[in-house]
Amino acid sequence: LYVIAYIPHHNNHIALVLQDILEMEVSNDTFHKIPKFDFRKWSKKRFGVFFGKIRKVVLKVDKKYKHYFENRMFHPTQQITKDVEDNLIITLRVPLGRDFKAWILSWSEAITVLKPVELIKQINLSLRNTLKNYEK
Repeated sequence: LYVIAYIPHHNNHIALVLQDILEMEVSNDTFHKIPKFDFRKWSKKRFGVFFGKIRKVVLKVDKKYKHYFENRMFHPTQQITKDVEDNLIITLRVPLGRDFKAWILSWSEAITVLKPVELIKQINLSLRNTLKNYEK
């Protein structure tokens, strides 16, 4: 679980891992008005809680699995179309962080990354390293 907190020093909202918060204390410091928080705007720059450089990503979802994806919103920027073989094509703008790669790997039978090449290489490396754990 995470908590979203405003950090005046950075003039920014950040996600904090709840179980990593060991103690809290009340501060006597006063702050100017905290800016209004817009979760939708904040989450556009993330997949899960991780953020980073935003990249355009194109995924193909095999038609056998499309019922899991058709009516679900995985990210505010996603757009879903179909190709000529009735597979889903999901386009979204997300950071290529740990949450996003783990999500793709969790659907490895269903999802194929089409773009960007950088993400294809990262997923390929993750899968190769995973297979090494099972070689005897």
